[in-house]
Amino acid sequence: MANERDLYEILEVPRTASQDELKSAFRKLARKFHPDVNPGNRQAEERFKEINAAFEVLSDPKKRALYDEMGADALRIGFDPKQAEAYRQWKRGSGARGGVGGVGGMGGVPPGGFGFDFDFGQSSGSDFSSIFETLFGGFGGGSRKGSARPRGASGNPVEGEDLSLDLTIPLSLAVRGGEHEVRFERAIRCPQCGGGGNQPGTRRTCATCRGSGEGPASIQRLTVKIPAGAEEGSKIRLAGQGGEGIRGGPSGDLYLVTHIAEHPRVRRDGRDLYLDLPITVGEAHFGGEVRCPTFDGNFTLTIPPRSQSGRKLRLRGLGMPQLRGGGRGDFYAVLQIVLPERDSPALEQAIRALGDAYGRDVRAGINL
Repeated sequence: MANERDLYEILEVPRTASQDELKSAFRKLARKFHPDVNPGNRQAEERFKEINAAFEVLSDPKKRALYDEMGADALRIGFDPKQAEAYRQWKRGSGARGGVGGVGGMGGVPPGGFGFDFDFGQSSGSDFSSIFETLFGGFGGGSRKGSARPRGASGNPVEGEDLSLDLTIPLSLAVRGGEHEVRFERAIRCPQCGGGGNQPGTRRTCATCRGSGEGPASIQRLTVKIPAGAEEGSKIRLAGQGGEGIRGGPSGDLYLVTHIAEHPRVRRDGRDLYLDLPITVGEAHFGGEVRCPTFDGNFTLTIPPRSQSGRKLRLRGLGMPQLRGGGRGDFYAVLQIVLPERDSPALEQAIRALGDAYGRDVRAGINL
């Protein structure tokens, strides 16, 4: 069958594409080749029919499963489960070895004259008898029913495309959650025809948008709610905030993909957070209470006597929350001893006396 084309190829997606990926690809291509956007372009119209027909199959899990198993043969039997089972039995039997017109237990001919005389059945939303004949060539003299126009045909509403936007947020917002302003570019409906494609009150093509129903892109501004626990790569769906539809069709969705900016002081490791907390020599030696800032406010930490730089003090449950509920990670203050910046004879004398107190080589046993 020389004209046979793969449905996945038509939608420009891999065979492993999810339903969301199929839908997104369909919307994008349907808008690109819609007859209202390409008036008088016969090739665009045929491409639009192909796209609708392919999506009609692949968007239906049962039809897609049969197509994945049987390829173009599934189109010829109209996705009839009984015919599909008969075909499987034929392939398992000697008829599959003989081939069409061959010899063997079933005479080499599939049940019902498979591939030559199956009824397409009534399709919902697409004229398969004409569209699939274009895609896969002639199917012989079998009966073919169905005359509905493809979804989104000229004059009908077309759903707006989904948009995706990378959104970088501060770590504090990812921890606490809250509102964040988003600015992005979005195509809007034509202000002259309101997205209808025609001059108001007439059937003449809108002179402003030339029948596309789209106006110029504009900067949109939204205030969105970021959930506490938003992670790198988390997706936030804003229904109806994507591209506006044509001819009154619904708007697509806007997907925000979150990225968390590096904090100048706080590091992340999974759901745990780490802050380098400076302390004085006296606080390290004698111990004491110090203030420790967190994203939940200030807390008082007790420094144990003779604490070394790098010692970690934990504040339980003050780390990153889980996005979909559950506990939080921990917050760690990592002690960093800071020497005085100003010099004085008294300080020099104290440091010399401090050196005598070590009693051992602090670098002993360190080898690479």
